[in-house]
Amino acid sequence: MDRIRYRESAGAGLIARPCAADIFNPKGVWDVWHYRKGKLLERFQSPNTIMTEGKNHALDVVFHAVSANSTWYIGLVDNSGFTAISASDTYAGINDTNGWSSFTSYTDPGNGNSATTRPAWTEGAASGGSITNGTVVSFDITASGTVRGIFLVAGTNAQTKNDSTNTGNVMWCATDFAGGNRTVANTDTLKVTYTLNT
Repeated sequence: MDRIRYRESAGAGLIARPCAADIFNPKGVWDVWHYRKGKLLERFQSPNTIMTEGKNHALDVVFHAVSANSTWYIGLVDNSGFTAISASDTYAGINDTNGWSSFTSYTDPGNGNSATTRPAWTEGAASGGSITNGTVVSFDITASGTVRGIFLVAGTNAQTKNDSTNTGNVMWCATDFAGGNRTVANTDTLKVTYTLNT
């Protein structure tokens, strides 16, 4: 009986080993504030899908001596032509194979109100297994439309609005807004923060 119990116990120990998903399974959430004429219309949160491309990049930076990106940039997802957001989406697939495209009718007040750049994610240092942007990032909307979600990218061309260059760029995550798309109007403002937890 002792041998049987030992084998059962040993077998149970082997089965209980953690899998890869338990070891590296980061999760992030976007907080979004929608303003019109200076008044808050809505505040909501949306959890994101972290891309396989983004996870591979993180692992390469930590363990494979790949250079880290100094700045990450935020883009908006257009509702027009939207089908789905998937973990297999890539930076190169923006406006192409991802099943969604960029919403570009905004200016970047954090960069001199540029009409050609994506706003930078101004993250602070990580603490307690979490990292977020201490300064809220803004999008000043310049034309009516429908925004479906939001995404985070980095790389050589990532600051350029609507870019989808294949080489040297990476997509970390994207989200389909909780509760569906949001209609925006000229002069609206979207303010966002992104928090990532391990």
